[in-house]
Order: sequence, then C-alpha cells, then structure tokens
Amino acid sequence: MTDCFDCMEPENYAAVALKLQETALSAEACLFPVERLLRQAVNLPTLIRTSTATQSTTNNVQSTLAGTSSTALTFANSSYTSFGTVMPAGVWLVGCYINAIATGAVNDNTFRHLFIVTRRANAFFSEVDRYVFSETQFEANSGNGVDMIGCTTVVANGLDDVLQFRFLHGNTSSTLNISIGAIYFAHRLSDQVALKTV
Repeated sequence: MTDCFDCMEPENYAAVALKLQETALSAEACLFPVERLLRQAVNLPTLIRTSTATQSTTNNVQSTLAGTSSTALTFANSSYTSFGTVMPAGVWLVGCYINAIATGAVNDNTFRHLFIVTRRANAFFSEVDRYVFSETQFEANSGNGVDMIGCTTVVANGLDDVLQFRFLHGNTSSTLNISIGAIYFAHRLSDQVALKTV
C-alpha cells in the first residue's frame, strides 16, 4: 500500500502540515477501494421479503408465493430485490417460512406441499423446472393451520435463472390462506468458481 503515495524528503520539513494532509487524502483514496471489496466479501448479497397480505390458494392448483404485490421488501443490500427477476450468478442459500391455514373446513390429513424452485425466466409453464426442493406435511382436522419451513442451496447461472416459492394443497372443503408474516429469503454464499475448486 505504501506505493500509493510518496514519503517526505528530509529537506522538505517546512510543509509538514500540507504534506500530512496530502498523505492522509492519498491513504484514504488507496484504502477506500480495498474497504469496499472487504465489505462486499463480508456483506454478501441478501434479499428478504415478508408478506403483508394473506394469499389465498385453491385446492390442487400450484400457487406462486412471494410476489411483489403480496410482500414487502424487508432487506436487500444489492440490486437483487425481487424473486421475479433473474438471480445473480452464484451459490445461494434460499428458504422460507409460511403458515397455511384453512379459511373454512379442514379435510382430515390432507397434504400441504411447499416448493422452492429455480426455472428459466419467461419459461412456458409446461417447461421442466431446473431445480425443485419440496417439503410435505399433512394437517389433521384441527383448524390451527400448518407451519412450514423450507431451506436449500441453489446454483444460479446469472443468465436466466429465476427463484420461485410455490404452494399446493389437497384441502377440498375450503381454500387455504398463506398468513401475513411469511418470510422469504435468498443469501449468496459464493460464486460458482468455489464449487469447481472444492
């Protein structure tokens, strides 16, 4: 780092104050890019969205969750602020917490499926997803709802991979609501090169 600015010459002691100021400004200019790189390494891109409205889901119809109209941006430290946009390249830890509760009668032991999916942006619905994580629970006829948590690691190519959270249920007697307060997140762990070197 000392190559960024010159040291004082012994015969130039008359301008010590000015030289110290110039030295401080030069040192700051050298340190700022290094500090920015260090902050980027420590504060990896993270996106957290929290639901602000209940989202109704119909029996045997796969619903996409975490839309921008039903969630609020809770935290983002990069330009990646919406799950409907292409994920930056890298290895990501992604997950969610939801509470699915019936709006009416509960059919005994009906399934609740939570999916975390990556797929090609603007892909046709019939197109195969690139990656699918699923969590399944069954609800007894209690009417208390089901808390579900899903967490997995995905690799995004940075070109056209989109992250989606989906929900599917088999409760025929009523719709299910995803309660307010559902949390959806994505945290970048590393770039793809790290996978190749392990």
